[in-house]
Amino acid sequence: MIRIERLAGEGYAVGTKWRETRKMMGKEATEDMWVTEVEAPSRTVVKANSHGMNYTSGFTLKPDATGTILEMYFSGESESTSRISKIFTAIFGRLGARVTRKFMAKDLEDIATKAERLAGK
Repeated sequence: MIRIERLAGEGYAVGTKWRETRKMMGKEATEDMWVTEVEAPSRTVVKANSHGMNYTSGFTLKPDATGTILEMYFSGESESTSRISKIFTAIFGRLGARVTRKFMAKDLEDIATKAERLAGK
């Protein structure tokens, strides 16, 4: 993560919006993201829209005998139904999935590190 800038809302609630800049494949990428669902303290959903794609990220916390399990899911859906768009997605979809998995793993690692620090571990 390079930087985060709050755009709307206070705290963390439906409607909270921010701009997030990361380094992706050697270049800076900036996306506006917003909270669409919150079921505190167990679930949240965040959306983004970029270059004709709608992205959804969800996080769920589940109690476990040894602590808490964090589950994350991610999906991307093209706004376009054109034949060219479908071909492009078929060709580059696998690369995008690999890159996405890498960033999801890093995000989960960062969340775990922060949670353990807050828990005093």
